[in-house]
Amino acid sequence: MSRSRSRERRTVGSKETRDTILIVCEAKNQTERIYFRNFATTEKSGVRVQVAEEHKYSVPADLVDYAQKLAVDTFKLDLQDGDQVWCVLDVDAQQNSGPRDEQLRTLRDRANRRGVSLAISNPSFEIWFLAHFEYSTRNYTNRELLDKLNSREELGGYQKTKCVFSKIVNLQSTAVRNALRLDQHHRDLGRNLDLSESNPSTQVYKLIEQIDAVARKNSTR
Repeated sequence: MSRSRSRERRTVGSKETRDTILIVCEAKNQTERIYFRNFATTEKSGVRVQVAEEHKYSVPADLVDYAQKLAVDTFKLDLQDGDQVWCVLDVDAQQNSGPRDEQLRTLRDRANRRGVSLAISNPSFEIWFLAHFEYSTRNYTNRELLDKLNSREELGGYQKTKCVFSKIVNLQSTAVRNALRLDQHHRDLGRNLDLSESNPSTQVYKLIEQIDAVARKNSTR
């Protein structure tokens, strides 16, 4: 997209529209969509958050290619002028096609070439929820993680399709700190943060920080 077309798209009357963050989750995963739709419907967020609907892509490389095409062709975003597209995916995905680590090993380079950012969670997105309450470096299976969340009184019983946003939003800064600590823990051990060896970990905090940063930027326009 040319610069002139970008300006035309991004201006309404004499006021520029807000930058947009498009979030693309895996295939039919609902937990992530339910959570991020709360950012999309919160006006005070100051940023346009679009959450892509269900689709057929669960293989990481296909998901990244789909996200880039969706951002440019369908949502008409300008990834060179403030808009962003993020893929939210798990290391221990339920739908698999070949060894997951092999799928993820070269994914970041592919995503960078396409202007797509990644928020990878290990073993699953629920580790981001747990980070709102505690810091732990123990390995989790998906089942153990679900049981752990279900035991949290603050959540009143956890289910993957249950919206917990209102119960955890005030603890977001705690989650960011705990996620950063987990990143550092794995780096200190020489681990690749995108692979299964870095269990538990979550990069969702990077997306949350971007939503906050774009909101601050838009508020000054």
